Amino acid sequence: MVTVKKELIIDDDMNFAAEVSSVFHMLCALSFANKLSKERYVKGTIFIRNHFIKNDPISEQVLEFENLRLEFVSFRDKYRHLEFTSKSEGKKDKNNNVIYLLSVKVPNLDMYLKYRSNTNKKIQAIVIDEGTGTYYNFSGIFYPLKTFLKKLLICMNLSTVKKYFFLKRKGNKIFPDREVVSDLVEVIDKYNKARSVPELDILKAPGRKYAVLISGLFIEMGLISQEEYKKHLYEIKNILESYGVSLLIKPYQSEDLEKYNDFNFDILPWDAPCECVFPILKPVMTIGFLSTSMVTGKVLYDIDTIDVGDIFGLKNDIPFESRYNKVYELFGEYISRADSPGKFEECVKNIARKKNLA
Repeated sequence: MVTVKKELIIDDDMNFAAEVSSVFHMLCALSFANKLSKERYVKGTIFIRNHFIKNDPISEQVLEFENLRLEFVSFRDKYRHLEFTSKSEGKKDKNNNVIYLLSVKVPNLDMYLKYRSNTNKKIQAIVIDEGTGTYYNFSGIFYPLKTFLKKLLICMNLSTVKKYFFLKRKGNKIFPDREVVSDLVEVIDKYNKARSVPELDILKAPGRKYAVLISGLFIEMGLISQEEYKKHLYEIKNILESYGVSLLIKPYQSEDLEKYNDFNFDILPWDAPCECVFPILKPVMTIGFLSTSMVTGKVLYDIDTIDVGDIFGLKNDIPFESRYNKVYELFGEYISRADSPGKFEECVKNIARKKNLA
C-alpha cells in the first residue's frame, strides 16, 4: 500500500484532536468539544479513521458552533505519517495551555506521541465511548494489559487519561452518566440545526407514529438470506400497523444499500446518525439487533426498544449467539427481547398501552 503523507497546520489556537470511525464516536467527540467550548474557544481536528466496508458516513467538512471550529480530515494511515507544518509556541494563556486528544475506548498512544513531539502544551488524553462494545471485552486476555500499558506510558509522560462515557458500569450493572447524557442531547440538537436532513422533514406528518428498525450486516455476514430477512420484516410491519404504527428502516452505515431497492419499505437516510433521527421523528419505539443506537435511544430519549435478533434467526449461528447473549446480560434492563412474532406482539402491546397508542 502506498503511504500518502498528510500535512496539517498546528498553531497556538489548536487545543483539540479526536479520532472517530463511526457516527456515534463523532457525536461523543462533538459532545466533549461542545462542553469545553463553554469555557474556552475550541479549535482542532477530527480524524476520520478506517472502519466501514462500504459507504463513508462521515465526510470531510468544517463544523462550527458558537465557540468551536473543528475540521474533519480523512486520515487512515499511521500517525507517524502525519506532518505538522508548524509547532505551537505554547502561549501562556491559562485557558489555552492544554490540548485534548480523544480516542475511542483506549488512549491512542501513536497519536499522543505525535502531538507530544509537536506541541509544548500539556496533553490530556480522553477516551470516549465505542458504543455497547465499551462495556465488554471480546479481544482476549492481552487487550486489557495493552490498554493498561498505554495508559501507564502516557501518565509517565506527565499527562492524564480520563473517561467520557455516557454509561457507567459497576459489576454487571450499567447506568447512565447523567452529565454526559445531557451533553449529548445538547450537541445532537446543535448538530441537527447545523446539518438538517430534508428527508426527515417529509416524514414529520402530524399524528404519524413510527417504529424505527435499526438494521445490521446480517445478510452480508451470511447469517440470514435476503428473502428471509424481507419475510421477517413484513411480519414485524404487519404487527406494528395493527397498532397504528408505521415501520421505518434505518440501514446500518456499512450495509450494502442496493439490497433495499427490492424492498417495499420506507428507508431512512443511511448516513444520518440514529441519535439525530430520534429527536426529529420521535419514534414510539425502536427495533433491532442489540445495537448501540437502541441503547442510546432509550437512555437519551426514553424510547422503548425491542430486540428481534432471535426472530430473524441470528441464534442459529452459535458463536454469534454466544456473544449476543453475553452482551444482552448487561443491557437487558434497557431492551426488551422477543424470540417469536407472538412475543414481539406482546412487547408492542405493552408499549402501546403505556403510550396510549390506538
